[in-house]
Amino acid sequence: MNYYCVACKVSKEENVINDIKLYLTKILGIKSIVEIIFPTKQYRVKKGNKKEKITKPLTPGYLFIKSEIELDKFSREFRSINDCYGLVQSKRNDEKEKNVIFKLQKEDLEYASWIFSNKGNITPSKITLEIGQFVNVISGPLATFNGKIIKVDKRNNKVCIYSENSGTLQKVWVPVEIVKKEDLNENDFILKEFSKVY
Repeated sequence: MNYYCVACKVSKEENVINDIKLYLTKILGIKSIVEIIFPTKQYRVKKGNKKEKITKPLTPGYLFIKSEIELDKFSREFRSINDCYGLVQSKRNDEKEKNVIFKLQKEDLEYASWIFSNKGNITPSKITLEIGQFVNVISGPLATFNGKIIKVDKRNNKVCIYSENSGTLQKVWVPVEIVKKEDLNENDFILKEFSKVY
């Protein structure tokens, strides 16, 4: 499976998804083997006495594609789609060559795979927190994230995740539900531990 990232105009993501699907179906006839996601994150915001679910873009202006077919050779065509800036460059084959690879590599590939494994919707992960020490993930999407947590915003219940060697997206804020250790159920246990959160 091949993964790609597409840059596009912010707030035009859904239009670009439709145009990419139309283009790939019309020209290549590959509707069923390409999946395109505009990733979102879900927050719970307190309004009065109630908590309301709010959905926001996780990566405004970026879409992710999962395809059985390599799409690198269509990079020029992607740029011709309305409001689309094209496939995001992953790396060059060689410093001397002009041959560019768009298929996501290493940390970018892991990040895109994580997005697709969560069906493009990052819901709050349940965590316990010790500032300056550890973030312990009890449940949710962060249990399978490969990277670091570099910041915690306790007030707004979110953490900043970071992929150190990522060329595409390094820092992204995701929602969490912070619970105290003493409030955990007896069935809850640590699925993943992130160390040294500042």
